[in-house]
Amino acid sequence: MLTIHLRTLYTSTELLSELRTGEIFLVCSLRLWVLSHCSDPGAYPDWREGFQRAGIGCAGAIRFDNLCRIIATTAQRTLHVRSIYCARLGEDEALFLSLLGLLQHDRDLDAEAILRGWCPPAAVRVAMTPARGFAYDLRSRMLWVSAPHIETAPALTASTSMAGATLH
Repeated sequence: MLTIHLRTLYTSTELLSELRTGEIFLVCSLRLWVLSHCSDPGAYPDWREGFQRAGIGCAGAIRFDNLCRIIATTAQRTLHVRSIYCARLGEDEALFLSLLGLLQHDRDLDAEAILRGWCPPAAVRVAMTPARGFAYDLRSRMLWVSAPHIETAPALTASTSMAGATLH
């Protein structure tokens, strides 16, 4: 299995309480999205409720859903998304934040490198459209992702090796 190792803009031990509003919104939305696909319906809040409350329209929710579906269905390894109750950021959650933050700052090549760590090339090309659109949706609602991290971060570099991860 081919995996790309990237230096993320976040640490996988970062406390959610230290993140910005937009970042917390994304992590919680991602965790609830995963739960909606692997637990009893209604056991957890619907991830779309947060989008409505944040003023992100239906189109933004569809872009988020499409992005998550592309990543989840084409992933070349198991993705690590933590429990909704976990106070710390997971490795793939950190990469997800980095992906959207980079796109908010028009760093498409770096964002593509993150997607290549999860998905085959064809899926990366398909995923870039909803990812870019969703990043702009967040930006239009002033839900910034890691502006201080990204503005000063050097370009991400990728190297390949064999690896795996777990979803729990």
